[in-house]
Amino acid sequence: MAAQSSHSFDYNTWLRWIVSRPWIMLLIILLLTIAAGYRLPSIKINASSYAISVKDIPEFAAYENFLQEFGGAEYIQVAAKANNIFEPETFARVSRMADKLAKIPGVQMVISLPGAKRDMDLLDEWTPAQFEEKIEPVDLFVRNIISKDKKTTTITLILNDIRGGEEELVRAIQEAVDSEKGDMTVYEIGMPLISQAVLSVIKRDFMILPPAAFVVMILTLIVLFRSIRILIGPLACVTISIIWAFGAMAWTDTPVAALTLVVPIFLMAVGTAYCLHVAAEYQNTIETAKTPKEAAIACLEQVRLPTALAVFTTLIGLSSLMLNRTEAVREFAFPACIGMLSQLVLILLLFPAILAMTPLPKKQAKAKKEDLLDRLLSRIAVLNLDHSKKALTVIAVIVGVSLLGFFLLKVDADVTKYLGKDAPVTKHFHDVYQDMAGCFPINVIAKGKRSECFRNLDKLHRLSELQRYLESVDGVDKTISTADYLKLINYSVNGYRKEDYTLPETQADLENLYNLYRMLLGGADTQKFVSDDFNSANILMMTHISSTHEWLETQKRIEAYCQEHFGEDFSVSITSMAVIVAHSNEIVTLSLIEGLLIIICVVLGIMLVALLSPKAGLVTLLPNCFPLVILFGAIGWFSVELSMNTAMVASIAIGLALDDTIHYMVRYSRELRHGLDRRKALETAIRSVGRPIIFTSITITMGFLILLFSGYKPTATFGALMAVTMMSALVGDLIILPSMMLKVDLVTLLDLLRVKLGIAPDKGIPLFAGLSKSQIRLLLSAGAIRNYPKGHILMEPGKDGDSLYAVISGEAALYHTIPSQDDSLAGARIRLAALKPGDVIGEMGGASSWHGKTATLMATTYVELLEINPGVVKRIQWLSPPTAYKFMLNLVEVLAQRLESTTQRLAGEGYRDSVTGLINPASFERALEKEIHRVRRYGSQLALGVVEIQNLIDISTRFGLHTGDRVLAHVSRVLGKRIREFDTLCRLDEQHFGMLLVRAGDEGGQAIVRRLSSLLNKDLDKDLPRLEVSVGFVVFSGEEDVTAGQLLSRAHKALENGKDPDAFLQRLVV
Repeated sequence: MAAQSSHSFDYNTWLRWIVSRPWIMLLIILLLTIAAGYRLPSIKINASSYAISVKDIPEFAAYENFLQEFGGAEYIQVAAKANNIFEPETFARVSRMADKLAKIPGVQMVISLPGAKRDMDLLDEWTPAQFEEKIEPVDLFVRNIISKDKKTTTITLILNDIRGGEEELVRAIQEAVDSEKGDMTVYEIGMPLISQAVLSVIKRDFMILPPAAFVVMILTLIVLFRSIRILIGPLACVTISIIWAFGAMAWTDTPVAALTLVVPIFLMAVGTAYCLHVAAEYQNTIETAKTPKEAAIACLEQVRLPTALAVFTTLIGLSSLMLNRTEAVREFAFPACIGMLSQLVLILLLFPAILAMTPLPKKQAKAKKEDLLDRLLSRIAVLNLDHSKKALTVIAVIVGVSLLGFFLLKVDADVTKYLGKDAPVTKHFHDVYQDMAGCFPINVIAKGKRSECFRNLDKLHRLSELQRYLESVDGVDKTISTADYLKLINYSVNGYRKEDYTLPETQADLENLYNLYRMLLGGADTQKFVSDDFNSANILMMTHISSTHEWLETQKRIEAYCQEHFGEDFSVSITSMAVIVAHSNEIVTLSLIEGLLIIICVVLGIMLVALLSPKAGLVTLLPNCFPLVILFGAIGWFSVELSMNTAMVASIAIGLALDDTIHYMVRYSRELRHGLDRRKALETAIRSVGRPIIFTSITITMGFLILLFSGYKPTATFGALMAVTMMSALVGDLIILPSMMLKVDLVTLLDLLRVKLGIAPDKGIPLFAGLSKSQIRLLLSAGAIRNYPKGHILMEPGKDGDSLYAVISGEAALYHTIPSQDDSLAGARIRLAALKPGDVIGEMGGASSWHGKTATLMATTYVELLEINPGVVKRIQWLSPPTAYKFMLNLVEVLAQRLESTTQRLAGEGYRDSVTGLINPASFERALEKEIHRVRRYGSQLALGVVEIQNLIDISTRFGLHTGDRVLAHVSRVLGKRIREFDTLCRLDEQHFGMLLVRAGDEGGQAIVRRLSSLLNKDLDKDLPRLEVSVGFVVFSGEEDVTAGQLLSRAHKALENGKDPDAFLQRLVV
């Protein structure tokens, strides 16, 4: 991954400060939590229909204008049932009930059967039975205030603007009804009642479901992890993030809406999922960590990048909801975003503090047994590696079936289904329109094209025609207009004759009726149906249409009909809160789906930057589109309403699904870097992160499944769809994504080189200097990255090689073998150079092939090399001569620089070793030959010793070549102090020294051997390791004719014998 960026040092500093002072961090978090939770008791709950409406649409502006022109448009119906409503006692009881309801604050007007009697019987002379007889022809009252069978009446309350006061209003209505209902069956119905029923369910669910989900998730984690101690961190982070989120709502006076019920469970599920990845990594780190602090630091260093990416991708989906035009959606997104940010802060700051205070578990020596989940992950790996075509074929079929479900999608929302068919408000809604008009009002506004349009008798007749059409529309139970009231007045002034229940015949009669209309009913009442200038008329449609889709279809049908049949007389528009909710639902739902595409593009951009590859971004995105396809397919096939509630699932789910994808991609790319073996990287990644991926998916699913027990159907549907989506995401992460990774070369060799070198390859590798990216890509088709462990021999003398190598990471060393004339120093090696990233090495033994014949190349650390095959380079000469020419020119320049460096080194060093300052082996042999000649001539003796530092290679490998050089220098100093001025000391090769002691025999050699080990370790620097030394000596007295090479060979044999612990010193006397 691209780098843990320039800010990694800053976080590392904070991380070490946190784990060294965990109590301070805990105290800070505690104080913030107390501050956030201080105002939690004052948090408000809002279930108003206004919260799910879009304010900046023409329909909302039209509704506001309607309220100003015609007054209140919210209705509550109080339905009363008895054997005979006109029975005196029953009628009186209904009358008293209506009077009490009229006095309730917020009630603008009451329409009731007793009220109609008072308006018609000004002298109060009629009995209820007489009144029943009088109103027999009055169609205005039928299904409006009295049923056809005279057993049901409704008291209709026309309300003022009650936004924010629904709860108090409903409570007052219930008290008035209970005080007078007696033996009647009485219930209330209307949008405010439904809102309050929803509110009560939300309150109940809010108190029950989050704690239940919390318990279920704890039990799930205990079952999955089989450890309670590891759950402390996740549970603390999740709980505190919820307190912070809702504390922010309380401090900003943001109310809890129906959608907000999901937030605590959402934060529990998501927060636990993020923490599970941390916990899983912690379990890996404690196997090697020595202290809790070390484990905490190692854990967070590994997970902070994928966790931050996962949180940010989820935040992208949530923050898009913050820009939504619906208040309820924004009220959901606000605490969700706060909670997600809180979880990131807590994971990075609180979690390491908790881990630093948690004692490490006792390490058990027993081998880990493969459990059921391990076997499942093994089967999944085999499925991806060996049967991916079959798996992807099955998935393609599932995707195809799901896509067919897209054609069945329908944007809809039905508020009457939100509480279930057995809920009282649902039963009342369906009961009332059996005998009376439905409780959902829709206002049809007819606006004349001339002034005082509806003072014209012809236009009133046209208005009546419009009413007759409206009553024929499906779902419309009753229509009421000013024409109905004029008919009633005409009927009353003409002695209640049945034939007079009609509009007047002349314009003059109409003028008189309007005057009576205003006088009898008052200006406020007449304004409900006709404007003061008589240019607008309101037809009230009482309907039982509850589906937003049906509302919109009804609106289109009515407006189209009116345009065709009444367009010359007046224009027609439709408004009501129901219409606003219908349009809002459609607009918000479609905008959420459109926003989902934007989210996908943004997330794709993030993944492109994070993974350094366009292909990688696309491949990580496609498996995460799979759960979205399944989601919308399921919505279509199972006839689930596509509403703002269900559409929000997609916006949230894509962020959650990407969480596991990111963790998998981070591990996969990490494994891929170690060997470029995609099959092995896939298998390792699935085995390592597959367990937390499955755990997180199960945990999130279990959390959301708790929502199925909600009494609010949209919440239950939300939970079910989230569960389906998360399980689909699991398939995408463990099957689709790994299978696609095998078939797509996500990270090019050029990408890897850029990441590993830290700079562009043309800047970091001399062979690529001056080449363009396309030329480098062409050359890299001849290359591959090879990984080798410490101590691995990459090239040896005598073994053919056909490659050039460029060091990408780690270190290697080049050694040269220097055989003496009679092979007495066979196997002796002298280091020629240390190779670091960017250095180039290779053997060119001939013009036609590259062979390693003269040098040994060994890895001194774990090393990654770019291997370039010369045969492919030669073929590139035909494909792109300029590329091959520039490459060979760079190669020649490298060789020239190497030759110049060697020349300078030889000129500067002469015959002495560069590390110790001792003479080289050739000079030592010449000195030995001279001394052998002197011994034969003058009859003296010489002692020849070979000293070997047995653990030098191990020291250089473990601590670096610099430390090995320091050891060599130390040994040469000690040996130099123990010999005389006329004795000779030499460095024979990488780990052997030669000592020539003139005029010395057995005793001189043995004296050095006895003291050598203690002397070498006596003044050793504290940061250097203890040395292991072997010594072999031979003594030459001149009796035999030997050469210097033969004598050195015998000293080496004495050294080999000297390594035997039972024979510390073995000497051969010639």
